[in-house]
Amino acid sequence: MDGLLEALLTLDTMILVMVILGVFIAYMLYSGEVPMRWFGSLHRDSRPVLYWLGILLYLSVLGVVVYAWMEGVRIPLGNLFD
Repeated sequence: MDGLLEALLTLDTMILVMVILGVFIAYMLYSGEVPMRWFGSLHRDSRPVLYWLGILLYLSVLGVVVYAWMEGVRIPLGNLFD
C-alpha cells in the first residue's frame, strides 16, 4: 500500500490537469453543449459559431498547459501535501 501511495504522490499534476481537460473537451464535443457560467449553455444546434469559439477557448487552455509541461514545468502531486 505504501508503494502505491508513493507512486501516486510522485505523479505530475500537469499530466492530471491535461487528462481532465482532455476528457472535459471530449465530453463537450460528444454532448454538443459548452457550459459557460455567465452566458448559459452554448448548444451546437442553436449557436454553432459561439459553440465552436467555446471549444477553441478550452482547446487553447489545454494547449497552454501542454506547452508549459513541454517547457519543463513540473508540479509533483506530493508537493501539494507538504
